[in-house]
Order: sequence, then structure tokens, then C-alpha cells
Amino acid sequence: MVLSAEEKLEIMEKEMRVSWGQIDAFIQDQLGGSPDTRTNYGPIWAENKYDLFKLFGDKLCLTSEVENTLSDSDITRAYEEKVLREIKGSLSVRTNLVAAFFLNQFSREELRLNRIAANTEFSGKKISKGMKVTKALKLFIPDKVELDIVQTAFSRFIQELEAKGRLDVSIDFFDILCMSVNDRKDWRSCHNFINGEYGGGAFSYALDSSSAIAQIYTSYSESGVADKIWRQMVWFDTDLTGVILSRQYPSTNSNNRKATQSLIMEHLGKELPVAGFVSAGTIGQRTRNIGDYHYNDITKGAMEKVMTIAFDGSNFSEKSGRDAMRNAFINDEYNPSYRIGVDSVPHPISGYEVEAYEWDEEWY
Repeated sequence: MVLSAEEKLEIMEKEMRVSWGQIDAFIQDQLGGSPDTRTNYGPIWAENKYDLFKLFGDKLCLTSEVENTLSDSDITRAYEEKVLREIKGSLSVRTNLVAAFFLNQFSREELRLNRIAANTEFSGKKISKGMKVTKALKLFIPDKVELDIVQTAFSRFIQELEAKGRLDVSIDFFDILCMSVNDRKDWRSCHNFINGEYGGGAFSYALDSSSAIAQIYTSYSESGVADKIWRQMVWFDTDLTGVILSRQYPSTNSNNRKATQSLIMEHLGKELPVAGFVSAGTIGQRTRNIGDYHYNDITKGAMEKVMTIAFDGSNFSEKSGRDAMRNAFINDEYNPSYRIGVDSVPHPISGYEVEAYEWDEEWY
């Protein structure tokens, strides 16, 4: 039986993490007006994502629990956001300077573990190896109220680094729409639908037949937005025989990429899934970008190599190894093509189509 777009929508929307009404409220809060996202986007989303929905086992999301493994740049960003920025307006100038200079002398690993790695000295006072960073602060901040402020901020920072996160590979409309939106974390990309340079791109990805978002988050904000610590786009080929993983945001993290790769291969792999890096040029030749709403990091030259996964490589002459995937392309054993984006995106408030070049003008 062939289902209509409305029938597909009625099936899929039961699995949505937030309701269309909640999405309307969030968009209204950001952009004003009276959005009707179910009418404007629901049938298109359902029609184009339905095959992926079935591939996912009648789900909108593949998920697993992961360790919150962060790169040095991630730790630095969290430290600046959770500690330095938080204490800046609450302390005297002197205590701010003391706290900043004291904490900045430690490596990112020492901050993450809250342990001093070697005997050291600061401001004429000796600090012993193995001492907690939070305990050592007592030596330099005599005011108990200010000390508590710094220690509390640092403890929040540590808790965030130690927390387990959730990894999703999602085709949920709201997850993709908010791919570059963070209510409580200070990073974004050009696909932020509120004020991004390619704000229409998030809608384009949400409405096409190939795009999913891989995201690691620790919680949801009050408005239902995932508090992402990391994300990357996942693009399925037109025959749903495999995927490519795009650029990582806000920074590259091989552990997170490997976790995403494993989740996809575990749930969608068939007889012999194969994964490996392929040059961005090779993938670019097989990619068709539909419309001008989105910015494809692969075809725009932002990546040199692309993690590529084939759900079944049992016909490959090389079944494993570093070059198995690359050689499958060379030997003409794997011939995927990728079609990304849509050529028409309705405005979330008016519902009328907005051309990509009109996006900024119409948006604000």
C-alpha cells in the first residue's frame, strides 16, 4: 500500500521528541510571528525522510550512551565558559586576576582531572603534586565568599567534563533544525537558522531525503534544544547503501567520530560493513547539492578526507584494512551517489517559498 505524505507524517510524528506546537513556540520566541511548522514542513519532511525512518526501524533516532570525551580545545572552551566567564562579574578585580593566573598555569589534563601533576610554586607558595586544584585555591583566595564562588564554578566545569553524554544519529525535524543552535553553550555555525549566514541550510537538511545529524549532548534546555557538545552531519547515499560523515563542530574529536561510526555500523550494517577515509575530491564528484541554502563542507573544500561507510562490503576485493574503502572506489566496487538539500524552502512564518539569495532579507 502506498502511503500519502500525510499518512507518513501521522506515523512519524508520534516518534518526535518535541511536538509541533513546541517547535512553533520556539520559532516564535526567536523570530516572532505565528509559525505553523506542521503545515509548512511536516508533509515534506515525512515524505522525504520516510525511507530513512523505515531504515532506522520505524524510529527517528539511533542512540547510545557515550563517554564525554573532549579534545584540549573543547576543554579550553568549557573552562573559559564555565569558569572564567562565570566568575568575572562576581569577584573583585584582584581575585579575578589571582584565580585566572593561578588556573591558567595548569594543563588542560590537570584541569580535567582536578589534580596537580607535579610540585610547583605560585606567588611564593609551594603546591604539592597530587593536590586538588580546587583545594589549592584556598592558598591564594582568603575571602571565603569569593573562594566559594570560584570553587563552585570550577566544580560545575569538572562535572560537565566527567558527565556521560548521549550520542544520537537523528532525522527528527527539530534536531536537524537546531543543528547549530545551543541555548546554553556558546558555539554556533553558519547553519544557525536564527542568525546564521546559511540559516536556510538547516531547513534544507531537515527536508531532504539524505541528511541526519550526529550529536552528543548532556541534557536538553527548557525549550527542548539538545545541549550539544559536538555534532556532525551524516549524509546517506541515494540508494541507502551507506553514509558519509561531514565536518565536525565545534572541533574535531576522533573519539566522537569513531563512536558515531560504530553506532551506524552496529544498527545499519549488513553482512560486512566497511568504513574508511576517502578523499573529499572523490566524494565531491559523486555529490549533487540541491539548492543554494546549505553550505557543504565537503564540496566547499573545508575537508581533505571523508569518513565513508558502506553497509555491506562483502563484494569488495579488500574486506578490511586502511585502504579497503578507498580501493573499493578505485576498483569500481562501490558506486554511491549523494543528493543533499532541497531546492525550495518555505519561510517559517509566512509559509511562502524563500529563495536562498533572499534569505537574509526575508528573515530579519
